[in-house]
Amino acid sequence: GKLAAHAPVPVAVASLESVESRLHDRCYACPFIAAAALMTRFFIDVVPWWHLISPAFVIFVVLPLLYWSTTKRGDWSGWNGLAQSYGVDAWPGDASDLGAPRYCRIRRRDGCAPQKFDQQLRVAASPTELCLRVECCATGMMRPLAVPWRAVRDDGVQSTCGIPLGQLALGDDVFVTLDGAIHAGVLAAKGAV
Repeated sequence: GKLAAHAPVPVAVASLESVESRLHDRCYACPFIAAAALMTRFFIDVVPWWHLISPAFVIFVVLPLLYWSTTKRGDWSGWNGLAQSYGVDAWPGDASDLGAPRYCRIRRRDGCAPQKFDQQLRVAASPTELCLRVECCATGMMRPLAVPWRAVRDDGVQSTCGIPLGQLALGDDVFVTLDGAIHAGVLAAKGAV
């Protein structure tokens, strides 16, 4: 008598299976949800999570990807195209430093996404040129630029998240969006020419 009172209560297995089946059918009806579920299943079942923190994964996957993306940054942003025409070994001696923008994005006209250069791009102005230099891990791969004022156009003022921004067009294909104060400094230097 006492054992019968403490026996487990049987669960209706058929009802749980039908609920799971209905959820499965509803979730996989949307291709995006199905793809996300398959990717989640792949990373949980096929790729063990411990690979993501192993030293071998960092050395043989993460570091080469970081190096590769750093080398491609000049191409993706359009910097290398500008460097073919306006690349210099050193800035002109009469260039006055305008600072390093807290917010800076550089993109090609045909590029899919702007490249982030927050506090990595040094901007200066000389009487004849706008001077730009990258100051980060890609320094050796991205030559300093001295773009003549005739190739620098104001592309307007913008704002994002309450931050005033300005955009410059360099040459025909590269756009630089940066802090409003530095943008104003560039326009003042160009106007003084």
